[in-house]
Amino acid sequence: MTERPNLPETIDNGLAQKDGYGVIIGSLSRANAAAIYDIWSISLRSKDSNMEQDVNILGKASTTAPFVAYDFDYKEKKYSGNLFAYIVPAGEYEFYNYRLFQNRGALSRNWHPEDEFSIPIEVKSGAINYIGEYSATKDYFWEITSNKARDIPLFKARYPNLDWSELIISLPKKSNESSVLIKK
Repeated sequence: MTERPNLPETIDNGLAQKDGYGVIIGSLSRANAAAIYDIWSISLRSKDSNMEQDVNILGKASTTAPFVAYDFDYKEKKYSGNLFAYIVPAGEYEFYNYRLFQNRGALSRNWHPEDEFSIPIEVKSGAINYIGEYSATKDYFWEITSNKARDIPLFKARYPNLDWSELIISLPKKSNESSVLIKK
C-alpha cells in the first residue's frame, strides 16, 4: 500500500476549535502514469522562528504492490491522491521544500529545489483551513489548485462532528519557486 499523508481517524471538535490552534486540510496528488513517482512530498513550516512546527506532507508508493493496490482517497483522470489533516498552532506558515523521487533498480532520480523557497499561507485560529490540492505533475513540477468541490465533501463525510461553519479557504496566493505553479 501507499504511505499516506497524515489523516487522523477522528478529530476532536474541541481541539479543532481551541484558541491558538487551527486545522489545516487539503489533498496531495500525483500524476496518473505507470509508477511515475515512488515518493512525492512537500514541506510546510511556521514562519515564527520561536515555534518549531515543521510538517512533511508525504506520499510514498509501495514498491511491492501493483498500481491498483495504491491506497488513494480519490482517483481521477489526471491525478490520484490522498487527503491530509493536521492540527497546528495558528499563524503564518510557508511551503519551503519538496521532493520527487523515482527508483528504477540501478537508476534512481531525485528532484528537489536547489534553494529553499517561500509560498506563504495563513492558518486561522479556531478554524478549519482548506489549503488546497498539491499535485506532483508528470513534468516534474508541482501545481497548487483549489479542488474544494471534491475535497470538502470527502472531509465532511470523514469528520461529521466538526463545526464546518468555521471553514476558511486559505490557498497560497504567490510562489517564488518556478517549479511550483499556483493555478487559479
